[in-house]
Amino acid sequence: LVNSDVYTYSSKVVFKAAWCGAVEYYHQDLVYWKHKGYPRNDMFSVMVFLEDHNDQNAPLNIIPKTHKLGFIEHQSFININGLSKSMVPPKRLTSLEKKYGITRINAKPGDVLFFNMGCVHGSSHNISPKSRAVVLSQMNTYDNKPKNVEFNSKKFNLLRAKKELVEAKRKLKWFEEKYKKQLK
Repeated sequence: LVNSDVYTYSSKVVFKAAWCGAVEYYHQDLVYWKHKGYPRNDMFSVMVFLEDHNDQNAPLNIIPKTHKLGFIEHQSFININGLSKSMVPPKRLTSLEKKYGITRINAKPGDVLFFNMGCVHGSSHNISPKSRAVVLSQMNTYDNKPKNVEFNSKKFNLLRAKKELVEAKRKLKWFEEKYKKQLK
């Protein structure tokens, strides 16, 4: 796929629980990797489906051909778990959807999907009685090894944690004010 030898940089199981699986807003994986010291953005993901993945259990949606656009500016937000995340802004998503459409990925256990780190993708809340799980691995070419990994990862993680702290303080203030109003 990339005309070069590759290695697995990271791998995880992504589980979207039945009835309460969390949303993953539209984003490019590049937003989480681009500042970690990689010389180029030629990384890709491999998604191995462990369970049925269909219209009923919040499947992955991709906006085709968006990997050819390079990095798209994202906006930060704090997700339901209090983590600092990034998403493609809604106005930009509207223009991308009009131009490229959206493809919903339906798959069976054992199916495999390869997609570029620049592909815009996301999935909705799973409120169905069926869970879904995948193994998601990030692949990189040997000649695209990151530089200053420890420094760049620490810098990225500290910036992310700072955003989470700012949001936690904002929420605490809001709840304190709400509590005081309710006391009155």
